[in-house]
Amino acid sequence: MKTTIAMIAAVLLLGSTLAEAKKKSVRPDEIAELQKEGKVASFEKLNAAALAKHPGGHINDTSLSKRDDRYDYKVRIADDKGDNWNLKLDAGSATVLTDSKVVPPQLPALPLTPTPSAPAAH
Repeated sequence: MKTTIAMIAAVLLLGSTLAEAKKKSVRPDEIAELQKEGKVASFEKLNAAALAKHPGGHINDTSLSKRDDRYDYKVRIADDKGDNWNLKLDAGSATVLTDSKVVPPQLPALPLTPTPSAPAAH
């Protein structure tokens, strides 16, 4: 049973590693040429498309990467309610591909135990 679990874990790890290997960050010095060639829309257009999904929000982080023959623009937005959103856009067309709310991890509940009190002073 342990061997099977270990093999499954190894296959999943290898699969995620191969998927990441296909994704490549775009260097800043490449961006102007990609925009000139029409492969990547202007950042103004990309940011406007992302913010249209969350009016009143502001952009906290962005990244541009190439996966296979498509460029992805990832954006993190904080909305006016304090929620954070991760969006992925097709960087060529400024089409929103995914829009997901960032859910903070839940901490496990700690058991309530009485706190020992200090002895009373006489």
